[in-house]
Amino acid sequence: GKGLALQLIPLSQSPDYSFNAIPLVESFTDPRLLASGGALGIFFWWIWKRGEGNPMFSLLGLWYLVAILPTANLLAQVGTIFGERFLFFPSVAFCLSAGLAGAWAVKRAPGLAIPVLTLWAVGLSVRTIQYTGAWKDDLTLFSAAVETVPNATRAHHQLGAALLRAGDPGGALPPLRMALRIAPENRYALRTLAQARTRIRARYLPRDSASNPPEPPPDDPEILHTLGQFSRETGDLSAAEEYWEASLAVDSLHAP
Repeated sequence: GKGLALQLIPLSQSPDYSFNAIPLVESFTDPRLLASGGALGIFFWWIWKRGEGNPMFSLLGLWYLVAILPTANLLAQVGTIFGERFLFFPSVAFCLSAGLAGAWAVKRAPGLAIPVLTLWAVGLSVRTIQYTGAWKDDLTLFSAAVETVPNATRAHHQLGAALLRAGDPGGALPPLRMALRIAPENRYALRTLAQARTRIRARYLPRDSASNPPEPPPDDPEILHTLGQFSRETGDLSAAEEYWEASLAVDSLHAP
């Protein structure tokens, strides 16, 4: 159902659909399950009915079903909940079906079908251009991903990792914490979070060698809060208090 909706109107595309981007269906009365089943039922019923006059429709319906079944987690678990790449091969049948359906509609009601199909094609073109911009680099890609699928643990983890690679360990901390809040067992996010904290500590806390003084910390509440945590862990409560007061001076609503 998600794949069919994305092919019809691709407004919520994402490079990642890890847990919990698509909340699990836990009941047969779930509206998403009912809507998906109904839409797929109508789709295949229409393919079958049209197949009586044009066997190409039956072939395309079978093509779509056979092509999407191996990655649908019905026959076997494939290790990924969902991915737009899984739609590439089935989408050939979908696009051919759309073309045949459009031709059928133009013959029956050209005054309505032609404007509707034109608007749909233009809309798809505009959306293609918009989504292409998200793939500029990892930062733009995973920033877009967390907006589209805010409950996906890997999207937040990858955004944090991209920020860390870009030299922004402070900015990396919130998405990494969110990744762990969604999935506490995400060991990759836990490892990246530790790397970000280590980098902050190495860059801004005093070192043993006086000849290599640390950089002054920036006015970043995440970095200042983390430095306060390190100071508390080493027993320097006075320094911890100073860092936390500085963090609150920058952002009085900083939750941690």
